[in-house]
Amino acid sequence: MSKQLWKARTHIITRGERIFALAETCSHFSGPLAEGKLICNSIVCPHHNSRFSLEDGRVLGQMIATSVGATTMGRGCDTAILDDPVSADQAVSDAERTTANTWIDATLRSRLNDPARGAIIVVMQRLHELDATGFLLEQEPGVWTHVRLPLVAEEDETWTFPFSGRVVQRKAGDILMPERFTPEVVEQQRARRLVFAGQYHKGRHRSKGI
Repeated sequence: MSKQLWKARTHIITRGERIFALAETCSHFSGPLAEGKLICNSIVCPHHNSRFSLEDGRVLGQMIATSVGATTMGRGCDTAILDDPVSADQAVSDAERTTANTWIDATLRSRLNDPARGAIIVVMQRLHELDATGFLLEQEPGVWTHVRLPLVAEEDETWTFPFSGRVVQRKAGDILMPERFTPEVVEQQRARRLVFAGQYHKGRHRSKGI
């Protein structure tokens, strides 16, 4: 709940039994914090995604979106998340893959505020032996934590969530989201061998570049 206090530029926010007071506008670009999204004990400015503590008003972080190859000059981060850094079409091109991998290695990596403690997370389908995932695993074996979730479990798996401690177990042959991917749908996808290997089984296959 958010209420304006008479004519003062202050807002009251309640979280359970706790009550917080904060300025009406963001300290960066005067964004309307009263319209911001509440996340735990923080509020996110709707204009530029800066997050502020309800406890003491501290800036807790900001989300900045960019694309592979774009400039990141003057921007730092504690965590960088890469979502599908190359498309299926780009992955078959040696030039496109090299451009993406070089950007990740030489530019994005340098944006970590604390290289010793910062993190880079790559979320992607496997499209080529030397796509971003393959490149990083080959260049730095043992450094990256590789989480591979095939559509159909190839062996018994046990996954433990690091924060909640929740444990998920899959038996060999179990299908992720079986309500969407029925056995019939899985078999149809298997007929598309390369697509199935990369997009659904997160496997590696060799493909000649152009």
